[in-house]
Amino acid sequence: MKWESSNESIVEVDNNGLLRGVSEGTCDISVIASNGKTAVCSVTVEPAGPDLYDIYTKYCDSGYASVAADGSYLSIDTDAAAAAPPSLTFLL
Repeated sequence: MKWESSNESIVEVDNNGLLRGVSEGTCDISVIASNGKTAVCSVTVEPAGPDLYDIYTKYCDSGYASVAADGSYLSIDTDAAAAAPPSLTFLL
């Protein structure tokens, strides 16, 4: 199979079909099989969300907050009996 990106400044694709987002935007990914059949898929790269690990280390205390090892979510204990956290301001 042969993989191609219509715009490698948006999405790169390797020989195994693994995609890597490079910048925001939309492009087409095409695959051509050895029998000549083709398929095309539109791919959109969106901006990343906030860096939750960075927010955790700058503004949170481990006594009331935790962050997933992969940075996919930030958990804050909202139990009123728990130690009161300092005020949090999220800037996006």
